[in-house]
Amino acid sequence: MTSKVNQCVKYLIIGTLQNKVFSSLNKARKDFILNVLWYILSIKGKINFTQLGRYSANCEQTHRIHFEQEFDFLTFNKLVSEQIIGKDRIVAFDPTYIPKLGKQTYGRGRFLSGSAKAAKWGLGICGFAVIDIKTIQHSIIKPGKLQV
Repeated sequence: MTSKVNQCVKYLIIGTLQNKVFSSLNKARKDFILNVLWYILSIKGKINFTQLGRYSANCEQTHRIHFEQEFDFLTFNKLVSEQIIGKDRIVAFDPTYIPKLGKQTYGRGRFLSGSAKAAKWGLGICGFAVIDIKTIQHSIIKPGKLQV
């Protein structure tokens, strides 16, 4: 990300966390959420507690402890999308699957592959997007994060 985009994303996250909905969060929790979202958007590849501990100032255990606490990501994503996208918007849903051969993976089964027009063995996943009807601008919502 360029430095101008970096600042815009950072101010967007900070502005959302300053909303009255999140007034019950203390400063340390808000700083943690800002840092985690920042690193999730910055780190390439797989995101897990080990990766977050490697790249951020916090250790792996700190991330585990903070993720045990509740955070209203649904409201957070809604507030972020309201700042980026206009009032006339819809939510798009795209179910798909990813191939998975492991025998211990929870949720493994047969899922419809639209491109193959057949049921395939793997994991079912889905994607959500918020779409501005007037400008066709969209934001992709992944579990716990928002990509613009």
